[in-house]
Amino acid sequence: MNTPCQTSLPGLNPMTAFLVLLLLINFCLVPGGSPVMAANREIDAALLRGDHKAAITLLSTQLQRTDLPPKDRAVMLGQRGIEYAYLSEFDAAMQDYEQAIALQPKLALLYQMRGLTYEEMDQLELAIADFETAVRLAPERVMGYVALAWIYAAGRDPAFVDGNKALIYAQQAAALR
Repeated sequence: MNTPCQTSLPGLNPMTAFLVLLLLINFCLVPGGSPVMAANREIDAALLRGDHKAAITLLSTQLQRTDLPPKDRAVMLGQRGIEYAYLSEFDAAMQDYEQAIALQPKLALLYQMRGLTYEEMDQLELAIADFETAVRLAPERVMGYVALAWIYAAGRDPAFVDGNKALIYAQQAAALR
């Protein structure tokens, strides 16, 4: 049996997998995360096991609830989008992100999630735009800076590599930690 640290993230490049895990740790698995997510141990367990299909099923069940606050619904849609992206079901992922952002357009986490998926789809311009939006919405959170630094330092497309921008974003991220 894999421990959370041994769980593989098939289909994702190592940096994107790291960033997704960082999102989960920062939002879902520590105090201060959504009360609905924190209370649902089955979803947490599926996420830690890397059982993306089970996580999608469990999230879909929770999303049928009519009593979910809009922020919790948006976060669950975003998380389900990440799970779809793990399975390379990018159209379903994008549908969930669009619904989530429509519910909570000022929630930086949603742009970070969608940005990671755009990065996986090699749509780096859209990924950069989403990470920049996340930084603008939540300049106190490190995630957007780290993602931007990565794209500019070692992105998959050499056209986007820019050492100066990478250094600026990395320094901003370091200043927050």
